[in-house]
Amino acid sequence: MTRYAVGRRSRGMIWAIIAALIYHIWHARNESLWNKAIPRPQVMFKHIQKECKYRNFTFIQRQISRKDRQWIGKLYT
Repeated sequence: MTRYAVGRRSRGMIWAIIAALIYHIWHARNESLWNKAIPRPQVMFKHIQKECKYRNFTFIQRQISRKDRQWIGKLYT
């Protein structure tokens, strides 16, 4: 993680992605246990991607560097 995520903002985004991943795995486990419905991994990935993209773009409204902007663009392409 430290080689790819250079800077405080980048590391924060990586931690947000990890937190979303853990939450969605937990949610899928509960969904399969209690409702007998197993979500597809592709759907889970899309939800995680949308959630992290929304969170990052709403919390990063202030001026960000060109390097950070390019890094964010690479994450979601």
